[in-house]
Amino acid sequence: MAIELISNAFKNESDPEFVLDLAFELFKGPNGRESKAEYLPIILPWLNNPGTGVVMAYENNVPVGFGLYRTIPDLERLLYEDSTAFYSDFKYEENAKAIEMLAVKKDYRKKGIGVELVNRILEDIKKTDSKQTYATCWKGVNGESYHLLKKFNFKDLVLVPRFYADGTSGIIVGKNLS
Repeated sequence: MAIELISNAFKNESDPEFVLDLAFELFKGPNGRESKAEYLPIILPWLNNPGTGVVMAYENNVPVGFGLYRTIPDLERLLYEDSTAFYSDFKYEENAKAIEMLAVKKDYRKKGIGVELVNRILEDIKKTDSKQTYATCWKGVNGESYHLLKKFNFKDLVLVPRFYADGTSGIIVGKNLS
């Protein structure tokens, strides 16, 4: 299987719709959004924001997965008073990049596409002025992403209670790239 990765571009006009559809399919309730329409105000601004990077994975010009990352200037605003820090000496960079979503169609999983997406995202981030990346994961639908990022030596940084709307805790994982 030959997978082609493309950074910050779409091959097809329908690719943004693919991103929206796959995000909804993989992240819908109980811990995600309940309707595809709920993803529109989240994902479309990300795709149209110059601070967002997208990596698309294609097989025979058909999209099979994607990764989204973006700059979040103040990660610490996301943390709550009762968050548990695992690495208190980890200092958040002002322009760190957050890996917001990693998604691969179910029929294409366990074929190395997620690894390829993370590799490309990390390469792309290294080309920016950011020397740090992080992601928020939970053990539900993001469990696979959590384990994938751990293979890239992401460290558990902070446990954030009630991070998600349903009260599920999140784990922020991070990696220095320098």
